[in-house]
Amino acid sequence: MKVRAYLGEWHPNPGTGFDMVRVYLGAALFVRGVLFVAHPERLIHYLETSNRWFMPLAASQYVVAAHIGGGFMLALGIGTRLAAAVQVPALLGAVFFVHLRSGLMLQDQSLELASLVLVLLTAFAVFGADKLSLDHLLAKAKVDRERQSMPPTPASPSRQS
Repeated sequence: MKVRAYLGEWHPNPGTGFDMVRVYLGAALFVRGVLFVAHPERLIHYLETSNRWFMPLAASQYVVAAHIGGGFMLALGIGTRLAAAVQVPALLGAVFFVHLRSGLMLQDQSLELASLVLVLLTAFAVFGADKLSLDHLLAKAKVDRERQSMPPTPASPSRQS
């Protein structure tokens, strides 16, 4: 009873929680991209230990661009589906070609975290963002503009009895 009184008439929206996860994920990926720029040798090392699944330098450029650009877009919620989808290949590579050989339950938990990020990115690529996003704000503004540009509908004739 006390919890209900404390919360009052607040009704949580699951979409808001989903948006909070999106913002955090976007910010974290942006920071990861910036760290890869600041310490490129770390990313190159990851790629070289992955049995050279792709040219390490080209792959590192893609990963950095995807994380910085896509992370920024995810955090703002603009182009959410595209921002998430662009990062999926980088995370597929991280999961299957870098961290999978190390296995689960290690101190750094790289496989578990990379897998979680891959699942979250896939969900955002499929479902997009909710109300706390620029995508939603822009879509709402577009609908409002379309409503304003429509000619007014004539009033229907009233029936007389």
